[in-house]
Amino acid sequence: MIEDGGRHEVSRAPRPMGVKMRALLLRALRDQSVVGLTGADRIRVARHLAALRTAEDPASLLRAWFRGDVPTGWSPGELMVSQAHEGRHA
Repeated sequence: MIEDGGRHEVSRAPRPMGVKMRALLLRALRDQSVVGLTGADRIRVARHLAALRTAEDPASLLRAWFRGDVPTGWSPGELMVSQAHEGRHA
C-alpha cells in the first residue's frame, strides 16, 4: 500500500552497461576517441566518457557499469576497470 503524500525516490545508482556498450566504452578509452562510432552509439559513449571525467568517484562509476564483468586485457580502459574493481581509486 502506498501512503498518501508519499514520494517515490528515484535511484541514483547507475545501471550496468550492456555487453555492446562496455565494448564500445573500452574501445573509446583505448583509442582516446569516439571516431568511428556513429549515431546513438557515439552519443552514448561520449556521455559515459563525460560522466567518467566529471565523477567525484570514477572508480565507483566503473564498478557500477561493469558489475561483475571485469575485463582481463591490458588496454588502458581494461586496466582502469580492473583497478576500480580491486578498490584502487588512484
